[in-house]
Amino acid sequence: LVQQQQVFIRSQENELTSLARQLERVETIERDLTPMLLEMFVELESFINSDLPFQIDTRQARLDRIEADLGNPLIPPAEKYRVLLNAYEIESAYGRSLRSYSEEVVVDGVPQEAQFVQIGRVALIREVDGNLEIMTKANQTWRPVPGSMASEVLRAQRIAEELTTPDVFTAPVPGPSAQ
Repeated sequence: LVQQQQVFIRSQENELTSLARQLERVETIERDLTPMLLEMFVELESFINSDLPFQIDTRQARLDRIEADLGNPLIPPAEKYRVLLNAYEIESAYGRSLRSYSEEVVVDGVPQEAQFVQIGRVALIREVDGNLEIMTKANQTWRPVPGSMASEVLRAQRIAEELTTPDVFTAPVPGPSAQ
C-alpha cells in the first residue's frame, strides 16, 4: 500500500513538473507573440497606406481598433492575433472583389457624392457629376475614363450591385507595358 502511494506521489510530482514547464513555454510564447503582432500591424498599416484609396475611413477605423486592442493588456494575445488575422482576410478579399459603393469626396474644395466601382486592387473608378475618372495601382491619380468605356463601367457597376448576372466586361485599365 505504501509503495502504491509513493508511485502515485511520484506520478503527481512528474505531472506538476510537466505543467510547470508548459507554463514557462506559454509565457515565452506570449512574450514572443507581442513583437510579432506589432510587426504584423505595421505591415498591414503600410500595405493599406500604399494601396488604392478605397473606403479609407472604414479601413482606418479598423486599424485604429486593432491598435487599441494591441495596447490593451486585458485582451488575451490569442484574441489579438485573431483580430489581426481577420483584418488580413478582409484586406485579401478586397483584391478578389468587384464592389460598388457611394462615398463623399472633395473635388476642387467642394464636397460631393461620388459613386465608386472598385475592381479588386487593380482599379478604382468614380463618377462625380456625370464625369467618370479612374485611378489604378500603377498610377494613383484621377484621370478621365474615355467616353467609349462608359457603358462598360456601367455594366461593371450593375454586376457589382448584383443587378445583373456576372459577365465579362472590359475594364478601362492600361495593359502591361514593355520594359
